[in-house]
Amino acid sequence: MTTQLKLIPNVLARFSDLINGQALNTSLSSRQIETLWQPLVSHYTEAHRHYHDLSHIAFLFKQFDSIKPNLIHPDSVGLAIFYHDVIYDTQNSSNLSSALSNERQSANFMQQQLNSLVPQSLINQAYNLILLTEKHELNDDDNHDFQNDARYFLDMDLSILGQSDEAYEGYAKAVRLEYAQVPDELYRQGRMQVLTNFLNRPRLYFTDYFYDRFEQMARTNLEREIKNLSV
Repeated sequence: MTTQLKLIPNVLARFSDLINGQALNTSLSSRQIETLWQPLVSHYTEAHRHYHDLSHIAFLFKQFDSIKPNLIHPDSVGLAIFYHDVIYDTQNSSNLSSALSNERQSANFMQQQLNSLVPQSLINQAYNLILLTEKHELNDDDNHDFQNDARYFLDMDLSILGQSDEAYEGYAKAVRLEYAQVPDELYRQGRMQVLTNFLNRPRLYFTDYFYDRFEQMARTNLEREIKNLSV
């Protein structure tokens, strides 16, 4: 939590700059910004979060700054970064047919928060980007500009897979903590299935930028975690 508290001012400044940026064409007061920010920070600092927290958001924006010139609508991608994990309930997983997925709930949350404050076209783009994080797959029928941004957004979200051994191990442990209520055997089965599905893809990363930097290391990390889980 100490790390989370230290991150709040910087992440808030990033949020304020995005919301009042030229592309969004808004001019919200500091009080309005605070009203939007408080639910975000409340969700991302929930006690059960160990990876999907403000550190994750800050990490994604480091990636974002590197690839921003390649984006068609960077502001919609920025909105998607902020809101894509705002709802993260590990007790109410997306594989439960009775519940909306965390991803759709997060997209709906963003829409409710930003409706009438931000141009609807950008909300719609960010909404659809967030929905893609449920399966991390592209829709062939999406237009070229959206697909371009979607590729980078999804690759940013998976860039943790291609980090150093130590960083990846910390990530894997943090995800396990988020599912602490799940028995070991069930967690191993579910986690191994997710990792194997990624490994079976021809490419983990859609863009050459992320593929060149992270593909090989990501596959090594995934293979190692699968091996550890199978012991």
